[in-house]
Amino acid sequence: MTGCLKALANHPDAATSFFNDTFLTKDEDHDFTEKKDDREVKNSLTNFDYLFEERDWPTDYDSEHEESIAGRNNLAMALEAATTGHPAGELPTLDTPHHNAEQTTLMERIVSSIGEDPDKRLLEHGHMLDSMGQITSEYLPDISRYISGADRTDTDSTSWGQTKKMYPVVGEEAVLEPRDVTKVHFTVGQSPDGYAAVEVGQKAYMSQLMEYHLNPDLPAGQVVDDDTEGVVRRIAEKSGEVSGTLALGRQEELAAAGKERDEAYKDSMDLVKSGISGGLGTEVGVGTSFVATRWIGAVAGGATTTITGTVLESMFQDFKSTELEDTEDARGELWQDGLKNDGNRSGQAARLAAEEHGMVGPADAETWARESGAQGFYNAPVDRRRPYPG
Repeated sequence: MTGCLKALANHPDAATSFFNDTFLTKDEDHDFTEKKDDREVKNSLTNFDYLFEERDWPTDYDSEHEESIAGRNNLAMALEAATTGHPAGELPTLDTPHHNAEQTTLMERIVSSIGEDPDKRLLEHGHMLDSMGQITSEYLPDISRYISGADRTDTDSTSWGQTKKMYPVVGEEAVLEPRDVTKVHFTVGQSPDGYAAVEVGQKAYMSQLMEYHLNPDLPAGQVVDDDTEGVVRRIAEKSGEVSGTLALGRQEELAAAGKERDEAYKDSMDLVKSGISGGLGTEVGVGTSFVATRWIGAVAGGATTTITGTVLESMFQDFKSTELEDTEDARGELWQDGLKNDGNRSGQAARLAAEEHGMVGPADAETWARESGAQGFYNAPVDRRRPYPG
């Protein structure tokens, strides 16, 4: 199985089909059940259900006679390929197809499964978190829709229609439960590599959204409404909420593993920076959902514009690991730095977009986004816990 999963990690279409295929039907002889109408009944399983949730992975050893992580690690990499449409370990390009129904169905199942039991499904197998971070970063448009607070089932409300315009998605949309998404962000934030993938992706996506919505040439049918300040504030606030939840995950890891572990977060951010083509050149792992129309221009497939590149450069310069030895002091320092920096980066993106297009005053746009970005960061909830105040 380990070898099969390793091969699937390099063949996205085959991986998607494999994980969605049936492993067991309800009619077969097995002991897997689910609760239905207060009764235990036999459950059907896909290959994903079995491998991610049910399989008892046998203990294996590597060439150094250490317990091997290859099985679950290859599982995570195969899931990365299956959900993103490109081989694991790579970034999306202009040629990567938009997400299809089979990919989004699998993504929905992954998020739901992690939401059911984050510890058992991921945290006990931390080597899977880098792939889960990359997957998450490539579904940020879908995720943003579902943490917006809009009710997609309320046909009489305009909020869902506005939300779809706020966060345009091309291809199939993944339908996600907000609480599960928050758990995924918090869990992935406890991995340096997972944190870096989502944090960089989120800052790039936020910058692209500012540029998209502050372009006066955006076709009328794609304009959210005439409240430009409200649009800028909503983009910044929800971006801040994602970053704040990731920061809480980072704090959790710092509390558990100490200052030395936090240095790995800086290393992971540096690795992402060096891995982006041309320094801050052409690609970040935002995914293919945000390739809406020609108005997106160079941001298709996650390509960075000058605005995005400038914001990312500032983000990398801001980011640091703590030098404080006391864990509580370190957590407070990181929280306050994150709160300030997130607001500043949102403000910077809005100001640059306003300067580029002249739709609103740059100073106003910066103020709106800086205030709302910081507020979103502060508001980030995880299982009813509030942000660490410092």
